[in-house]
Amino acid sequence: MALQPTDWSVVIMGRWNRAILTPKGIAKRLFMLGEAEQVPVLVPLDGVSPYVVKHPTEEILVMTDESRLMIQVGKPDYATLGHAMKAGVNALTALPETPVIAAGININFGSQEVTPQMASLLVSESEKPLIDADFKPVARTISRSLEYGLGALNVTVTSSKAALPNNMTN
Repeated sequence: MALQPTDWSVVIMGRWNRAILTPKGIAKRLFMLGEAEQVPVLVPLDGVSPYVVKHPTEEILVMTDESRLMIQVGKPDYATLGHAMKAGVNALTALPETPVIAAGININFGSQEVTPQMASLLVSESEKPLIDADFKPVARTISRSLEYGLGALNVTVTSSKAALPNNMTN
């Protein structure tokens, strides 16, 4: 089975002023919409989670709290990710006084099965003594961090026990 894109987003860590990033502020500063254009607002029922502002024509959703601005991609493809990235650039440009710590783009893929190539990456000889001692793996993760300009590209592959072939769980 091929990898399927899931859960793409743009995240900017910083001290965001939620009084400025109201639904109208997000529409104006991030989406660059006119005063008359309306944006759908999704209000959480738990009363604690932040509200979500949806772009009226692009499949991107914006939520913020005091420490991060997250632009979720509703349709995980590169064109929609481009719209999310543009909204992130707009946030940084329109609110230059915001202290920003880091920015990142999350592009995730998933699969219901583990290919032999992925299995060879996930299984390590270092875990053999633990398995021999009757410890059962419930998940495996590998990660790499690669220098990318002034930042880093982080690649993580995770597999749960349910996705592992039987011969890899013990």
